[in-house]
Amino acid sequence: ALALTAAGAISVTAMAENRRPDAPAGASDAQGQGDRREHHGHHRPPPGGPGFLPIAFGLPPGPHLDRMLAKIDATDAQKKQIHEIARAAGDDLRKQHESGRALRDEGLKLFTRPQVDESAVEAWRQRTLAQHDMASRRMLQATLDVSRVLTPAQRVKLAELVKERQARFEERAKRKGPSPEPDAKRS
Repeated sequence: ALALTAAGAISVTAMAENRRPDAPAGASDAQGQGDRREHHGHHRPPPGGPGFLPIAFGLPPGPHLDRMLAKIDATDAQKKQIHEIARAAGDDLRKQHESGRALRDEGLKLFTRPQVDESAVEAWRQRTLAQHDMASRRMLQATLDVSRVLTPAQRVKLAELVKERQARFEERAKRKGPSPEPDAKRS
């Protein structure tokens, strides 16, 4: 049980965009499924939560972002600026995610020692929180940058689209039902 708890506590950093680190830019793990992400077989909402603008979802420049921008009637100049913001944020968040791997590895080592050192675990937790804060700040900065590019009316429309999208995610989750227990046997 402690190992499962530790493993759950250690998986703390989300990918900055929907692709494997070794995949070429623009490639998606979802293979045409838009921004749907899976984590150990379970749906995972995009990083940043449902209230953030799509750039904070970690959307890379690509079809989903293009569709969102088309729906709010973004101009070509706005699209170009937002793609640049998304690309820069994605690059920064990817680097932060990669540095998070070392933190996860450190956490595993701390929890698998014969004696768990509480002060070392607390120091690790503080470093993990600091990294999350840095990622959150970067997503917020990208969102603010995008908000400066869009008109107030476009931001309102984008917020409506985000709410609709969240409602679809929640409806799918209800239809899917609760996730199976980790040790439940699959037939």
